[in-house]
Amino acid sequence: MKCEAIFVNSALYSVRKMCEALRVKQCQYYQWIRQRANREKRRN
Repeated sequence: MKCEAIFVNSALYSVRKMCEALRVKQCQYYQWIRQRANREKRRN
């Protein structure tokens, strides 16, 4: 849920600062991005 909020607002705010504010490690966020992309590939 936190990662999704960061993703949605990444065009408006710094990913690094959002990760700090939401207490999410940046590596966790980018791992979530990769997993999301892989899920979308499998769907298609």
